[in-house]
Amino acid sequence: MVDRKNLKREFKLRIYRYVIRLLKFLVKLPNEPVTREIKSQLTRSGTSIGANYFEAEGASSKKDY
Repeated sequence: MVDRKNLKREFKLRIYRYVIRLLKFLVKLPNEPVTREIKSQLTRSGTSIGANYFEAEGASSKKDY
């Protein structure tokens, strides 16, 4: 049987590591107008993964999920 508590903890850690890697990568990109826009969009979409996961995890019902 899969330990759901450890599975959730591992998934949260993977999300956290992904976001950190993404942000470190984006900081290295040149600060030009087009790149700034791409960096902005990637920051919003990349970091929303964690927010979406935590929102779904806090759902009060299957339907809410």
